Amino acid sequence: MRHPAPRRTVVLLIGAISLAEGFSLVRLPPTACGKTSTSSTSNLSAVKTSSETAPAVSSRESKANEESFDWHKQWYPVLSEKDSDPGKAHAVQLLGKDLVVWRNTEGRWSAFDDRCPHRAAPLSEGRVEKDGSLLCAYHAWRFDTDGKCLSIPQSDRGGKDETNPRACAKLYPTQVAQDMVWVWGKNGPDAVLDSVLTKPALVSALEDKKGIKSGRVVPGVVTQRDLAYSWETFWENVMDPAHVVVSHHGLMGKRSMAKPLDLEATPQPAMTKEGFVVDNNSPQFGAKQGVATFVPPALVEIATELEDGKTISLVQYNIPTRPGWSRMFNRQLTITPEVVGENKGDDNKDKKRAPSLLQLVARISPVKLKLAPNEQRAWIQHIFSHMFVHQDMPLLYHQEKIMASSGHTGAKWSDGIYTPTTSDKGIHTLRKWIKKFGSGGPPWPKGYDTSLPSRHDNPDVMWDIYEQHTKHCTACLGALKRVEQCITAAKVSTVASLTWAVLRAASAISTSILASPGTPPSNFVAAKAMLPGVLLMLASLKTTKMLGSLRRMFYVYKYVHQEHD
Repeated sequence: MRHPAPRRTVVLLIGAISLAEGFSLVRLPPTACGKTSTSSTSNLSAVKTSSETAPAVSSRESKANEESFDWHKQWYPVLSEKDSDPGKAHAVQLLGKDLVVWRNTEGRWSAFDDRCPHRAAPLSEGRVEKDGSLLCAYHAWRFDTDGKCLSIPQSDRGGKDETNPRACAKLYPTQVAQDMVWVWGKNGPDAVLDSVLTKPALVSALEDKKGIKSGRVVPGVVTQRDLAYSWETFWENVMDPAHVVVSHHGLMGKRSMAKPLDLEATPQPAMTKEGFVVDNNSPQFGAKQGVATFVPPALVEIATELEDGKTISLVQYNIPTRPGWSRMFNRQLTITPEVVGENKGDDNKDKKRAPSLLQLVARISPVKLKLAPNEQRAWIQHIFSHMFVHQDMPLLYHQEKIMASSGHTGAKWSDGIYTPTTSDKGIHTLRKWIKKFGSGGPPWPKGYDTSLPSRHDNPDVMWDIYEQHTKHCTACLGALKRVEQCITAAKVSTVASLTWAVLRAASAISTSILASPGTPPSNFVAAKAMLPGVLLMLASLKTTKMLGSLRRMFYVYKYVHQEHD
């Protein structure tokens, strides 16, 4: 069977997985519109005051609160900071709410309800002005990062209208951590106080600045992607290692490698509303051990220990955006243990073993591949991520809608499936957590339409890379522009090469006629003269075709399992 050219091209570039990490907090929103909190310390003191004056809560309510996971009082990653244009306002969805996320000229990110207080126009259609304010594109009202209205051009009352609380944008706490912009799940007077006391679900290895600097911890780039299936469906797939060699045939193993897997939920640490851990006691690709850690609401880290002591950590974030849709952030880390001494003897025997697939992936690190600066080669990893995601896409997109159409959702989920093996233990553990602690899944606003469309309504939406990633990613937009420039250059080269070949042939024929006036020039003379130009033309045509295949990877990439042996 044929294999699409983009896949062959990009697989060769699989090793470009890198991006230096950073961590910085952005000033939290004010407790009231226009009254800025100067530091997190003042917010913490406010929390203390609030708790001291709070009314008593019954023991039954307290126990229920302790056992139930509050989806709204959590931090959610909403943007890849390095790949989001700081000069634009970004429309974001979270738990069915429409938000606008933007950065001012001082580098502070803010999140508002995507609704201007004036006439409810979307602020995400607005502009980030040179003075660092957000301007509504409808009537030019301007807002600062704290949601305060700075200007109402239509008002002549000396600033009185701007200071009215009703002129304020509705603000959500924000921060930046590990190359992602995070937003608190709710706004309101208590949002700041609650958010200060809650840490986002971060990856501990990315906080090891010394390890990153030394190269012991090698972080990959963040890939952001909107997915045409839900939060629950995404996590089911992540917690299902048995599908990897089958669905990702050709990229991660082969279908013929499918085998029984011994998965178990660890008794310690036990499942709580803070998450759970699942051990894979029979990992593949030459690994020793695999551990998947779920940290709600948005993180699973799959750490796979290799025979050589290294650990490959697949970090997956996913946020519920709207019913049937979610937003993914993924990256890969390679972690080398600190060397405390040198072992001898049998170690030499181990070193002579052929490396496993995962060891080869771990060795292809950005430290060794100096193809381009991290930011410039991020798009390569993004394209590879799309290839990986699109192998799952038709299965998950349709699976979710098949289950919904038959009524097998929520508590009735297990009635529509048959899962007799231990390889499905991770999925059942996830569903158990959702039922026991997660109130059945992400909550949607009251009255929100949670029905899913038919799987046949618009299936092409699942392949739309441009709308779901490229147009939001500065790295890929820049790469796309360069690819299109190269395509233009290759086309010009094709025409120029053909012209050169014809001119060389004409010149050779003329020379031959002048040298032997009575003898017709042979075809060999013309062919020999044209050869360099023809070869260059063919190379230009091939380059144009390859670049065209690469260009399509920024727009649409359709994967059909039947076409790949």
